[in-house]
Amino acid sequence: LDGQGHAIRNLTINPSNTVNTGFKTFSLFAIIESATISNLIIENIINTIPETNGLVATGTLAGGISDSKLSNIHIKNSRITLNHPKSTVSLILGGFAGYTANSQITSCSAEAEIAVNCQISPVQEFRNIGGFIGHSLGQSTFNDCHGTGTINVTNTYADSYLNCGGFIALGNIGNDTFVNSSSQSSIQITAVRSIQLSLGGFAGFLNDAKLSGNSFTGDITAEIQSLGSNIIPLQPPANALDFNVGGFASRIVNTTITTSKSSGTISFSGVFMGGIGGFLGMGDPESSVSDSVSAMTRIDLKDVSLLNNSSTSPYAAIGGFVALAASGAYNKDTVAPDAKLWIN
Repeated sequence: LDGQGHAIRNLTINPSNTVNTGFKTFSLFAIIESATISNLIIENIINTIPETNGLVATGTLAGGISDSKLSNIHIKNSRITLNHPKSTVSLILGGFAGYTANSQITSCSAEAEIAVNCQISPVQEFRNIGGFIGHSLGQSTFNDCHGTGTINVTNTYADSYLNCGGFIALGNIGNDTFVNSSSQSSIQITAVRSIQLSLGGFAGFLNDAKLSGNSFTGDITAEIQSLGSNIIPLQPPANALDFNVGGFASRIVNTTITTSKSSGTISFSGVFMGGIGGFLGMGDPESSVSDSVSAMTRIDLKDVSLLNNSSTSPYAAIGGFVALAASGAYNKDTVAPDAKLWIN
C-alpha cells in the first residue's frame, strides 16, 4: 500500500473487531503481516476501547505488525482511551501499534494521547503500554521514528505489574535495533497496589537490544499508592519486587546504548524499593552505555516510604545517571550540571 502522501482523517474506530478468541484489537488494521506500507497520514483518530477482558493488542495503525516494512507513516492527533476500572485486561498498547515482530519501521511518527484506567493483567508479555510500540517480539528495527503525546495510566489490579515507555514498553525477545528515534512525552503512572514497575522515558524493559542516537524529552511521574500482597521472596536483580524508573530506560539486559540522551524531570511518590536514575534505573550484566547524557533537571522523591519487608531485602538507589549497575560498562557518560535531586 502506497498512500502517496494522502490522509485518512476524522476516523472513529468501530469497537467490535475481534481477531480471534481472547485477542481483540481496535485499530485501523487488525494485523499487518508480510506487507509493505508507505507514505500515509492518519489524522484525528478517536479510539475508545469498550469494556472487555482477555487480551487486547491495539494501536492507532495496527494491533500487530509482523514480517513487514513500513515507512513514512505519520499519525497525528490520535486518542486511545480505555476507562473500565473494574475490568481485568491483558494489554499490549502503543500509539503507533500494539506489537511488532521481524519488521522494519522507518521515518514514522505517532502523536497520541493514551489514557488507561483498568486492572492490567500481571502476565509479563501482556502488561505493556508504549507511546509508539507496546511490545517488540524481536528482530525489529526502528530508524528515525518518533513518538509524542501523553501517557496516563491507572492500574487498579490487586498485585499490579506494569511496563511502560515513552517509545517502547517491552522488548524482551531480543535482536531489536533503535536508531535516531525519540520520545517527547508526558508520562503519569498510578499503581494502586503494586509489586513491580518498569518505567522509562524512552524504554521500559529491554533485553538484547542495540540503541544509538535516541532521546527522551518530557516529564515522568509515578505514584505507588500501596504494596501488593503477593510478595515473592527473591533478591535483586531477580524479577521480583522492585520499582525501576529511568529518564531514558528503566532496565536493560545484554543491551548496548550509545550517543543517547534524556532530558526533563522525574517525580516519584509512595512506596519505593528499587532504582531511579536520570538516564537508567537498572543495568544488568553484559550491558553497556557510552557517550550518553542525562539532562534531567530534577529528580524528586516526595512523601516516599522506603520498603522494609521481611520477605525480601530492601534496597533503594537514586543516581543522576544510573541508579543500579550490576557490572556492565559505562564510558564517557555525563550528567547535566544543573541536575537537582530532591528527597522528602
